[in-house]
Amino acid sequence: MVLAVLALASANAAQAQEAPPSETGKDAASNSGEIVVTANKRGAESMQDIAASVQAIGEETISRDAKVGFDDYARDASNLTALNKGPGQTQIAFRGVVSARVSFGQPQAQSTTGMYVDDVPITDAAYTPDLGLVDINRVEILRGPQGTLYGSSAMSGAIRIMPNLPNLDRFEGSAGGLVSNTRNGDWNYQVYGALNVPIGDTLAVRGVAFRNYQGGYIDNVYSGEDDYNDAGSYGGRFMATFKPSDSFSLTGMFIYNKLKAHGRPDEYIPGDPDIVQTEFFSGVITPIIANQESPRQFAVTRDLQTVKPVKELFEDELKIYSLKAEYDFGSFNATVVGSRLDRTLATILDDNQRVRGIFGPNHLVTGEPVLASLSSNVREKRNTLEARLASGAGSRIKWVVGGYYEDFRKDFELSAPIRDLDSMLAAIGGLPPGESSSSFYQTPVDNVLFYGLDDSRGNQKSVFGEITLPIPFIAQDKLSLTLGGRYYNYDLTASKASSGFVIGPVPTGSTFTIKEDGFNPKVALEFKANEDFLLYGSVSKGFRTGGTNEALPGPSTNIGAQCIAELASLGLSGQTDTYGSDSLTNYEVGAKTSWLDRKLNVNAALFYIDWKNIQTNVFLKCGFSIKANETSQISKGAEFEINARVTDSLTLNLNASYTNAELAKDSQTLAARKGDRAPYVPEWNIGGGFQYRRPAEFVGPNAEFYVNGDVSYLSEAFSEYSVSPSVRRLKVPSSVIGNLAVGIDTGRVSVGLFAKNLWDERIVTSIDTDRNQPATYTRARPRTVGVNLSVDF
Repeated sequence: MVLAVLALASANAAQAQEAPPSETGKDAASNSGEIVVTANKRGAESMQDIAASVQAIGEETISRDAKVGFDDYARDASNLTALNKGPGQTQIAFRGVVSARVSFGQPQAQSTTGMYVDDVPITDAAYTPDLGLVDINRVEILRGPQGTLYGSSAMSGAIRIMPNLPNLDRFEGSAGGLVSNTRNGDWNYQVYGALNVPIGDTLAVRGVAFRNYQGGYIDNVYSGEDDYNDAGSYGGRFMATFKPSDSFSLTGMFIYNKLKAHGRPDEYIPGDPDIVQTEFFSGVITPIIANQESPRQFAVTRDLQTVKPVKELFEDELKIYSLKAEYDFGSFNATVVGSRLDRTLATILDDNQRVRGIFGPNHLVTGEPVLASLSSNVREKRNTLEARLASGAGSRIKWVVGGYYEDFRKDFELSAPIRDLDSMLAAIGGLPPGESSSSFYQTPVDNVLFYGLDDSRGNQKSVFGEITLPIPFIAQDKLSLTLGGRYYNYDLTASKASSGFVIGPVPTGSTFTIKEDGFNPKVALEFKANEDFLLYGSVSKGFRTGGTNEALPGPSTNIGAQCIAELASLGLSGQTDTYGSDSLTNYEVGAKTSWLDRKLNVNAALFYIDWKNIQTNVFLKCGFSIKANETSQISKGAEFEINARVTDSLTLNLNASYTNAELAKDSQTLAARKGDRAPYVPEWNIGGGFQYRRPAEFVGPNAEFYVNGDVSYLSEAFSEYSVSPSVRRLKVPSSVIGNLAVGIDTGRVSVGLFAKNLWDERIVTSIDTDRNQPATYTRARPRTVGVNLSVDF
């Protein structure tokens, strides 16, 4: 009874109860409740046998709970921080390894968490691809540094989306969809289909297609448009497996995903005076309502409202190609995986708050309101190749060794267009407020405040290995030692060019090169008293490569001089073009225990993370931002989880994590002091849920009735390190969210009702204080209620 009360008062730790990944579909569910993952790249292993903090979310949970994207499972992952600015615009991290929200104009920013589809990396710092969760076997969640096996940007953990593989044994498929409505918002829907076709005895193909629409729930009072932040996506996945023998298989995969979001889910706070004024230029308070505009267009009177004179947009097109070859030699296995990622991003953000602080709200020639935006276009290509050997199933000595190669190209274009800027500059004789020279401004600047290009090329090479050795003659071979490491070599060349009003009379251009290498070790001890009791301790290192910053304006303009002076005051003069890598060391002890014939699993971990040379954001009052290697941070905490099969019908889940992430020393750049809390990191993440099912013989002989429920709690956090009055440090309120799903599954047909965010909590997923605008709160989707249907054949 105590366990039930705790579970219902906490967040969902719903765990996958799936069979080995070679099996596919719902029929792969393990009757024993064994949770099996491939996180260690040594084949299928029980989660209870892995000496690390690992979690999984299975296919049945994904389907019945109507999980359609990252937001739907992010809160299921214990100790995960997710800064979400909208669909496909999420920054993720584990265990408090967060130093700042990634800024819009930082093309080389690197993530602290690796994201994968099977073995294919799709990691991005602030734009984590939000692939449709259709025909997915499970989602694996790895907490703590994965630098040995997964490399750069997996310094806090990794997430792996594991699709169902082609099945050579039978023809099968599924189709389904859902319809829902968001409170104070619009309708949502998803439709999908999946088909598996064996061709002879050695070949099978599997195809998936989907379309997803998310209705808006934010009203833009400026344009009078309700629910303006709608988003739609469509795509698919095609896989083919050729298996001429029991030993060899070759699997190809193609993924296509297209997303378009009209506006971010941002709101302004009613009564905020900064909505109608700005202090951007020289600290002078400037009204921003133009003569042709009505005060009603800026009147935010309730929640879920915003003011956007320029409608914002986000588009994301992603293509992934991969080929994976596997050969079983008996005593060991060989795997070779090659992939190519081709991605295009386009973003438009409203920038009127900053620009009207420079030029005023009215165009000096036309008299129309000044309209300004920030837009970016990104084109990324990434090729990867990994080859590895791993010990076979049942080996007394477990090992994996391999090599990895990656080459990439990323072209980033950033512009800040202003409607009819050239005519306005000409009309004022080249002397905008505060500028001292007129020669440049009488020349057209293509109506842009700023225009910049950042074209980067690079590669990364690494070799890695890990071996687990039983220690003989000690504790009857129950004690094992794991040694591992990864050596990496990284090269980056970035060419930059910039022009526009703030750059000055001469466009700038430069090229920068970064070369880095390093070694990431891992040492672990594990004591396995029996099949149901495992103790472990480990020391591991994670790393993240460096990069280049956007070009800043030169001293020939007032804005450029302001940037330069501010950098000097922060002690950053002459070191803004590039920033270096950062790394952390994770110390961890944990226990994994099973009771009552593995009907009850109780796991716990303690961790201490020492993060040095942190890549932090420096937001300048001149309107630009850079990254710099600044300060260090200590993150320490605990994780605890329970999974209990109380009866054949009822399963309870409970997890809880505590994280204390603080600066380890004072920082002049961040205006922060030792002991200030890391941004966006809640101290407490507590959760629990239940899954109840019982026969529904009145429907059919194999039918079952199910009810799934969960509750999650996140304690408060803050948007910045510093508590200094000079820094806009805002509170991210605590939140409690509940979800419920109920339905009937006949084995062939499943129909259910679901409700997300049951009590309509106003959840803050990010706070934007950039571009000298009012504090902008990104809100999670309000209460959403709907019905889902799926048919298997």
